[in-house]
Order: sequence, then C-alpha cells, then structure tokens
Amino acid sequence: MEGFKSPSARKVPNEQGVTLADELRSAEELISFLEQKLEAYEKNLSQRQGEYESLQNEYYELQEKFNSSRQKYKRAALILTDFLEEMLSNQPTIISPERDLHLNLEKIKETPFEHLSKEDKVTLVLVLLKQLQPYFSA
Repeated sequence: MEGFKSPSARKVPNEQGVTLADELRSAEELISFLEQKLEAYEKNLSQRQGEYESLQNEYYELQEKFNSSRQKYKRAALILTDFLEEMLSNQPTIISPERDLHLNLEKIKETPFEHLSKEDKVTLVLVLLKQLQPYFSA
C-alpha cells in the first residue's frame, strides 16, 4: 500500500530534512496563530463598530440641535422683521437714504432696550437681522 504511511514513516525526514510530524505541528501552530489573529481582528472590528455607532448617534444628536438652533434663529429673525415693520409703519422716516445709521455699542450695552430711541432700536434690529441673514436662505 503506497498511500498508507506507518507511524514510523512520520519520523522519516523528507528531502528538506523535515518530518511529517514537524509539518503537522507547524501547520497546527500556523492555524492557531491565524485563529488568534482572526479573533483579534474580530474584536477590533466589534470595538470599531461600537465606536462608529456611538459617533453616529452623537452626530444625529448634534444635527438635531443644529436644526433646532436654526429654527430658533429663523423665528428670531421673523420676530425682528415684524418688529421692524411695525416700528417703520409708525414712523416711516426713521430710515431714509440721506440718513446715516450708526450704532453706539457702549450706549446699547448700558441702556435698557425700552429706553433706547426709535432710531437706535431700528439700527439695532437692522444689525441683528444682518447677522441672522444666513439663516434665511438655509
């Protein structure tokens, strides 16, 4: 029987001087090594998937907050626009091409809004609307 090798044949070295038992041991070590590597990669993949899901959830929360803020700014801009229209309808000459509107920040900081002049209120509202302008197109 040519295909059958006796246990003593396992100890006989081949052309390279390696026995069948050594080849089997090497193959088993290689399999063990590759299994350990695979387990490490699977663990790493599982960890990365958890991190990805966590980051994705954080992204969705931030996106919701951003959209909420955007809506608040749009509402603020609409309220300011309504306020400005009401002020201008009561005194339409506040804004005229020949009149320069200057905003005195120190005065604005120190004076309560109710005590500001109509011109200062209009100027302040116009500045605020200019700041909110990017949110109109979004």
